[in-house]
Amino acid sequence: MKLLAVSDIHLFREEENLGRLQAFAEYAKSSDADLILIGGDIVEYPASSPLDSRRFQELFGTMMQIASSEIERRIKHKKIDLSPYEQFCTMPIIAEDICQKPVYPKDMKQIAREYLNFIEEAEWQMNTAYGLASHILKSTGKQVLAVGGNHDMNLENTILKEMNIHNKSRIINGCKIAGYGGAAARNGTPLIK
Repeated sequence: MKLLAVSDIHLFREEENLGRLQAFAEYAKSSDADLILIGGDIVEYPASSPLDSRRFQELFGTMMQIASSEIERRIKHKKIDLSPYEQFCTMPIIAEDICQKPVYPKDMKQIAREYLNFIEEAEWQMNTAYGLASHILKSTGKQVLAVGGNHDMNLENTILKEMNIHNKSRIINGCKIAGYGGAAARNGTPLIK
């Protein structure tokens, strides 16, 4: 079996990356590869401009600090243990709590609301990018398997679900193909489950 692999497409970082993906698809069409493998980072940071990206990263950092202290406070009362990934996943839930409960200060509510607005926009932009990637990759006529990278959403929640092999395996032409994507936190714990 012949494989054709690509990673770090980073759609939307630079407009030319879309052209590069289209060129890759044209190459794949004419190749004798049986399977295309995508090794993650299909999209770039989810914001519409570099300025927005910087603001999103600032908000993300601030919300991470707020969420960490909120989780610590809640853990003291309820003896729960969360992995780094689970802590990451609680950030939007904590932001919603902050927006809805009157006990939080106005400036914290403002940060939480802006963070949630960015998350909503980011999800829309990323899903748009996954739709483009899906369309271009399917045009090759080849089977495509993918894992998400540290810039990607969980692919199970996207149009690329059928291509996703994170924590899965498939047998293709008698070969077993297994995937594990995402990124690890500083302590080595996977961020995508």
